Amino acid sequence: MELYQDGEPLLNKNFPEMARYLHDAGVTERTKTKTNGILLKGDMIDRMAESRLSWVGISVIASNEEDYQKIAHRHVNYKQLVENIGKYYAVRGDTKLYVKMA
Repeated sequence: MELYQDGEPLLNKNFPEMARYLHDAGVTERTKTKTNGILLKGDMIDRMAESRLSWVGISVIASNEEDYQKIAHRHVNYKQLVENIGKYYAVRGDTKLYVKMA
């Protein structure tokens, strides 16, 4: 089951628990989502690790803070984004993690 369509799934603060519910209920063999990774920080990292998602794709739209600002018209602490992705990678468990640089 793919838990994304249009927009950022992590805007729903209950997303990790919803994903875990699907896993625990056994209604699907695999659960997948995509995110831009910006909201993957703080306790969301651990909650996502506990969600038991099968697959998470993270799309990073630039390779530095300046280019991110130009493309997204939004300030992002790029160093922190990269660190948070690394933290999630370290605790992700069996979740397959794919990071794509757009």
